[in-house]
This record gives sequence, C-alpha cells and structure tokens, in this order.
Amino acid sequence: MSLRKERANRALCPDNQPQQKKGKGQGLRRAYIRCLPCAALFAVAFVVYGYALDSPFMKDAPEMLAWLQNHTLLTLWTDASGFPFYRPLSWCVLMALSPAGPAALHLFNIGLHGLAAVLLWRIVARLMPDQRWLGPAAGLLFLLYPFSYEVVTTTEPVVQTVSLTAMLLATSCYVEWRKGLRLPGLLAACASIFAGEYGVVLPAVLLGVELWQARRRGQPFRWQRTLPYWGLAALYLVARTVVPRSALGDWSPGLELVPKLLYLLQALFYPLAPLAFPLARQLSISPEAGLLVTAGLAAGAVALLAGQARNRPSFVDALLLALGWTAINASPLFLLSADYLLNGPRLLYLPAAGIALFWALVLLALLQPLRTRRPALALVLFLLVTAAIALPAWNASRQVVETAEEVVDLFLKSQRPPRDAVVVNFVSWLAPSPPLYPIGKQGFTIVPGFSDLGTLAWANQAHRPPGIAIDSLFFGIVWQEWELEQRFYQQQVGWEELAETIQAGDPLLLYRYTPSALALEEIGAAPLDAAPPAPLAAVGETGLTLTARAVLLPPGDQLAVVIDWQASEAVPRDLTAFVHLYNGAGQVLQQRDGRPLGDLYPFWLWPAGEYVQERRIFWLDGALPAGASVGVGVYDPATGERLLLTSLSSDATITDNGLRVPILRDRQ
Repeated sequence: MSLRKERANRALCPDNQPQQKKGKGQGLRRAYIRCLPCAALFAVAFVVYGYALDSPFMKDAPEMLAWLQNHTLLTLWTDASGFPFYRPLSWCVLMALSPAGPAALHLFNIGLHGLAAVLLWRIVARLMPDQRWLGPAAGLLFLLYPFSYEVVTTTEPVVQTVSLTAMLLATSCYVEWRKGLRLPGLLAACASIFAGEYGVVLPAVLLGVELWQARRRGQPFRWQRTLPYWGLAALYLVARTVVPRSALGDWSPGLELVPKLLYLLQALFYPLAPLAFPLARQLSISPEAGLLVTAGLAAGAVALLAGQARNRPSFVDALLLALGWTAINASPLFLLSADYLLNGPRLLYLPAAGIALFWALVLLALLQPLRTRRPALALVLFLLVTAAIALPAWNASRQVVETAEEVVDLFLKSQRPPRDAVVVNFVSWLAPSPPLYPIGKQGFTIVPGFSDLGTLAWANQAHRPPGIAIDSLFFGIVWQEWELEQRFYQQQVGWEELAETIQAGDPLLLYRYTPSALALEEIGAAPLDAAPPAPLAAVGETGLTLTARAVLLPPGDQLAVVIDWQASEAVPRDLTAFVHLYNGAGQVLQQRDGRPLGDLYPFWLWPAGEYVQERRIFWLDGALPAGASVGVGVYDPATGERLLLTSLSSDATITDNGLRVPILRDRQ
C-alpha cells in the first residue's frame, strides 16, 4: 500500500489507528519545553535593558505628563490641542501607568520589547516551518538591535513599543486566520494604528504578507482580507484630521533623499557599518563613502548567497519577507526632515524587526554547513557572532543612558525640598565619543529644547506644586572636555548675561564635567533678603569685606569653605579670590583659586551694596593633618600680588594677607 493511500485510510478510519496514550506529565513537559525559549527571550530583554528600571522620567516624558494633567482618558481621543501628533492609545498608557512612577513604565516598555521578539519568532515559525532556527535567531537579534536603546530605556516612546508589538500580534493573528483569530487580530490592529502614526502602515504589511503567502504556497492572492485593516487606517487618518492638534511649527520634510537613504542603508547593514571608519581611513574617503563601499560588499555577498540557494527557495522567500517588512515600515520616515531622522534612532524601531530577520537569515546561511554536521558548534558560533555585533553598541549606549541618569539624579537631589534655582551647564544631550556609526547621531536626549528643568523636577518628585522657577544656562567659560559628546539646547551666555540672573538672588548650581567625574555643586548665591554676618576683614581699598568659615562634612571626605563677601562700592578691577588648605606647618595642601561663585560672577560686575555668599569644596583623600587650617584672601591676577587684608574684628587671624580660618566638624 502506498504512503498516500495509507494516510487516506487512516483519515477515513481513525478508529483503526494505533492509539498512543499521552500521560498528563508528558503534556506538561511539552508545554514547558515550548515556553522555555519564550522565557529565554524575555530574560535576555531584561538582562540587556534592566539597568533602565531605576531611571527617572527623561526626554519628552516630563512635558507629556504635564500636558496629560489637563486631560481625561476620554478627552485624549477627542482633543490633542497642545500636541502636534495624534496618539490616543499611547497617551492612555502613559496616563494609566505614570502615577506608579517611571519604574512601571520602564517595566512595561522592556516587557513589550521582549513580547515583540517572541511574536516575531512566532510569525517566522508559522510562515516558514522548515526554518527551525530562523525564528529564535531573528527574535534574539531584534532584542539586541543597537538603535532600540532610545525606545526601550525611556518612558516617553511607548508609541513605538505599543505600535510594533500590536502590529506583530495583528500579523500573527492574520497568519493564523483560520484558527478563529480574526477578531483578536482586528483588535491588535486597532491598537497598533491608534497608538500612533507609525501603525498606519499595518495594512500594507498584511497585504505584503498575503502576497508573500500566495507566491510561496501557490494560493490565490486574497487581497480582500486586508480591507478591514485599510478601513481602520482610514478611520485613524480621518480622526487625526478632525481632532484638534497643534501645528509642528517651523518643520518641513524637504526632499533630502541622499542622507535619508544613507541612514536607512546604515540601519540595514548595521553590523558592518562601524567598518566604514577604518575603510575610509585606508582609502582616504569620507565615512559616508566608506559606508557605501561596506554596504555594497555586503549586498554583493547576500546576492551571492541567494544565487547559491536556488535549490532552497525558502532562503529567497525569507529574504523577500525581511526586506519587505523593512521597506514598508521605513517608508514613512522619508516624510520626516533629514535632521530629525538622523538624530532619532527610535524611529528605526519598527523596521528593526525586518532588519533582524534579514541578518538572522544571512548568519544562518553562512553557518549552514555546520548546522547540518555540528549543530551545537553552529549555535555557539552564532551566539558569539551575535555578541560581537551587539556588545560594543550596547556598552556605549548603556554608558550614555546611565550618565544621563546621573545628570538627572544629581539635579533632583539638589531640588529637595522644592526651591527656585539657577543651574549652569546642564547637559541636554549625550552621545558616544567617538561615534560608532558614520551617519547620524546615536545620542540620548535628556531634556529636549522645548522642555525645561522645572518640568523635569515636577515629573520626578511626586508632582511638585507649580511656581518653582529653575533656569538652566549653558556657560562656555567653565567648559571642560569630557569622555562623552555633549550638546546644550540652551543659548550660551557670558558673564554679563549670567550676572543679571545671579542678581535675582536664586541659588546657583554648577555642573562640572571632568574626564574622571561628574558633579553638581551648589556654589552659592547673591541673596536679596538675607542679612550678611559681621565682616572679619577688609580687602585693601576696594570696598570689599569678607568673613569665612570651614566645615568638615560627614563622612569626612569633603571640606566646605563658606565665604561671605560684601561690596560697599563697585569694584572696577578684575580680582581673584584664593582659598588655600594648609597643614600644621603652613604648607599648602590644596587650593581653590578663582573668581567668586565658581568663576561665574567676577568682582567687576558687582554693583555697590552687593552681598554674595559662596561655597568652595575641597575633596579629601584621607584624614586632615593635625593643625590644618584654611586661608582666604584676594590677589591681582595680572601680577599675582596679594591685596592687603585689614582686621575688622578681634576674632580675625590674618597671616600673609590671608584670613586664617579654623576647621570645624559638622555634627549632623
């Protein structure tokens, strides 16, 4: 009896088939085995991005949370005034989870990222059951795609995670249409489309899947199945047109096709894109040209693989599926301006699913000889290659994100309790230095140009009361080189412009960026309503008087020197104040010389009657020696000559025209 007749006979007479009992334990074991790979992908997602769980609200999130205060879950669907986009479902997610704090939104984002990888695996496994390795490989590469860090580690871009995860779920249900998943698929499609404008391409994705299935399986092209999804997309576009929105302002997409194409080419060939720099140096060409050469060589290698796989049509089918997904989800990006696209790695999140499938296919094709003979060795090699591709970008992005967290955390600690303040040199954007990729900026925005530090503090400190004025200023004179590339969205100011802000009386905080440390120091203020203490010494004939005190702060590694300056008249000269730390023998151990308030408020800008209290910090390596003291005075920077100090109190001790101050210990 032929095999075909035997199968037909078994189908007609199932009672004649030998029955094999399946124990309950065997069924559970199979269920566990099926769940383990999915759990592994979720575990990878949390291992890779778990460091973001303790991150504060950053980027656009504070501004969006403030905007949401004037809305309800219902009005988010009917009124987008004050915001240029229409993303009702994403806003509902933000409104629902934000009261639990940023950790809840970070957990949500990382979880959706892991779920998207599982769904990508499921789609590939369903469409191409003969490619057992392709689904998990694509899911793993998607989790590690280097440009996803801007989406997964921040709370604001839930629009990307919600839209892509729902799109993958809708696609999976569409593929499983015959299993009664039509309604869940339509609900997932609705979620993807109304999460934001990115999901509008879903009908085109499903049309491409339908065309792909018709080509691969010889089925008729049933484009009518996609009509309900086109209807949902049309409904979204109508709502986006009708619902009140704010204009984008001075924003024009332009035509700039070349930089956009180069950027998307880099996104597609991302494992090889860093090779553009050494290639450009060797050939004396630009990094962009190096990227073109690298991409051309890679494309030629893929074409060669496709040519060798003529007897394996599944390779070509998978290649078409990967490139089709990428092209459809990248097409809306051409409507954006080149500057916006090149500085927004988050915009590549939806095309990343197709890019991950593309590289999974390429790597598995290269490992094909080993997969048939030594599958364990092929698996190890695949994981090693994946790690080599992902680790450099992951390490760089993690450093940038964690430093951004540090910038914000230092600021938030300085704002307890709530108070007005002036913050100098708050960095608004960070990126790896040197860059990893030749096109665009793989940076991380801490506070965008349209937001402010007051909103950042409000969002991260249990919805602080309004009315707290926190000005952020970029002051180039105190600029220092740092290990990361920085960008400041505030306008650079000089001494004169900064003096007007200081004279308003708010405390002055200064970020210091050095190659080895990052610190936010409160350096003092020019208080308007505080009574100055009685002066201890007068400075020559300048009209300046001063008093000082030195306090050793717990746990004993910082020495704070607080100086109170008064000017009875305007000081026309540029003078420098010195603060020296002496040992018992009078030798200088450390010194903090400079103009008052961290070199930001020179004496020659002071009006008559000005009172300034400043704070200078000494960082100590060990215990202070016995008899240590601090000396404070003023000298002329042009000659180095100290100005004469005259005692105004019996408590003053003056040595070598320096007011000697004993060191007290803070008992707190």
